[in-house]
Amino acid sequence: MQDNSNDDNKVTLSTLRQMKATQQPIAALTAYDACFARIIDQAGADLVLVGDSLGMVIQAHSTTAKVTMDDMIYHCRCVSPSLSRAYFVADMPFASYSSVAAGVDNAKLLIAEGGAQMVKLEIISPTTINVIRALTEHAIPVCAHIGFCPQTIPDLPSPDTFHRPKVVDEVVLQQANDCIDANVDLLLVECAAEHVGEQIKTMSQTPVIGIGSGSDYDGQIMVMHDVLGISDHSPKFAVNFLATENSISAAFSAYVKAVKSRTFP
Repeated sequence: MQDNSNDDNKVTLSTLRQMKATQQPIAALTAYDACFARIIDQAGADLVLVGDSLGMVIQAHSTTAKVTMDDMIYHCRCVSPSLSRAYFVADMPFASYSSVAAGVDNAKLLIAEGGAQMVKLEIISPTTINVIRALTEHAIPVCAHIGFCPQTIPDLPSPDTFHRPKVVDEVVLQQANDCIDANVDLLLVECAAEHVGEQIKTMSQTPVIGIGSGSDYDGQIMVMHDVLGISDHSPKFAVNFLATENSISAAFSAYVKAVKSRTFP
């Protein structure tokens, strides 16, 4: 059931929950400007994220931690008008939710000034769970980013180097439990073992999106530059869809189709 009666094609939070319930894979991509947001939206992506990955793919930093709230609001403003269908999520940048009060205030800015429909936080400390609880109390939709959390790494290595012993699996599962208890609306799991996704999926009705974590998730998300094969250091799990297509729009469409058909990853 759609939340917006004026546009039956618009993806909403209710749509994403229904997709999970009916086992329809959710295809998500990052975008950072109006042009690519429009192309990705038209390619059929269900969710678009303005990620703090812009610090690396747009600003040429070695980490996401240098991205500011002003950066995020600017890029959200660029993306928002170009999305006629996809659900719109924005990252909370490093240090923007170091306290509950700051997290609530900055989330409100991303929604009110940036046009985001949901904010995404990395679970980097126990405080983050308290921020999530406060956001949900303010009726702000929240995506929790668990597993590999780039904001915790001063000089970001490739996700391929992220070590995943059994203790990490247990930590990711505990993070998922904590986030679900805090009434999170969406979970994003990065670089976790594939069997962890299967367990998290069964915990609740919360849709679970994977990246670099195998195929057993309710959906997948990729950085758009990795899908086009233009990143300086693409992770091992990335696929260059432009290599087999004749245009950028066709590459994004091929990615969406691959997620929907569960042939990617």
